[in-house]
Amino acid sequence: MNSIVNRLKEKKIHLKTIMPIVFFAVLIILFTCLNSRFFSLDNFSTLLRQSSILLIISLSANYIILMGSIDLSVGQCVTVAGVISSLLIGKMGWAVILWDFGRCSCRVS
Repeated sequence: MNSIVNRLKEKKIHLKTIMPIVFFAVLIILFTCLNSRFFSLDNFSTLLRQSSILLIISLSANYIILMGSIDLSVGQCVTVAGVISSLLIGKMGWAVILWDFGRCSCRVS
């Protein structure tokens, strides 16, 4: 144990930079042991698809903050839009998405 610490000190690698990677690897190993389908290509593509919207919104909010126009209401707007869309889909069906898409495309033109 002492030799590992000495090597880390020699290479000037801080535990603060290594620990998130180690924790992430431990989580992947743990979830793979609990469910054999976790570490599969289908699961990772599903995770990427589901998190892509949040990634786009986060990057755009980050860009706005870096430009100096601080606006943190993006998350609230997305949450409200998601809740309203799910309620409307529950009452009116999937036609709401087509109506909303048509309304947004007419507004852009």
